[in-house]
Amino acid sequence: MEKEYRTFVIRRLFIENMPIVEKYSQCYDSLFFNPLTPDFIENVFLEGAFWAVYDGDAAVAVTYVMPADSKCFSKLSIWWNLTDLLHAPIDDSLICGYLWTDDRYKDTDFYSPLTRLWLMQADRRHKSKLIHCTPANMPVDFEKLFYNGFELIGLRGLDNLVPHYIFIRNDGFAAGKVEAYEDIKKCPVTDTKTLSMLCEKGYSGFDLDLEKNLLFRR
Repeated sequence: MEKEYRTFVIRRLFIENMPIVEKYSQCYDSLFFNPLTPDFIENVFLEGAFWAVYDGDAAVAVTYVMPADSKCFSKLSIWWNLTDLLHAPIDDSLICGYLWTDDRYKDTDFYSPLTRLWLMQADRRHKSKLIHCTPANMPVDFEKLFYNGFELIGLRGLDNLVPHYIFIRNDGFAAGKVEAYEDIKKCPVTDTKTLSMLCEKGYSGFDLDLEKNLLFRR
């Protein structure tokens, strides 16, 4: 039987696309605090950008980008938490916002094309790092993030104590070096206490083993 292939298109969103952005924001209302406030959305339009993946005329995935040194982002508690976690300024980073995906497309890999978008946006804005934060109590696709060059560096309450997984990609478009690591730790994805402790000790998650345990190195 012939396979069915879909062609997706990524487009930047503008003010006239506000209904899509509002729908995207509402998906995070279940959080103790939804950081996608009207003020924050307005600032993304001013200092960053919203992007959507379209299947035909329907937006089936949405994300945003925001330079970490933008005026509005540098005033948020998330900026201070990320700076403290990395023990260094994050001005050279591009913040890659939540990735919402329509439930009908939950098995589709949107991280691969959107990582390429994030990298192009970082290059255009002269940023060398990508930082992606995603709520810990919502589905997280560790496998696809690792596949696209991200490493897990923390689990912290970034905004009003809402816990987030923090991922970073340091190498821009470079492939990165293949290195052998002897000090490998592993823990189940569900063991958030050990996961957080390993990150605080300088380990970073980089892969999953066959049992889907997180693998850490430093």
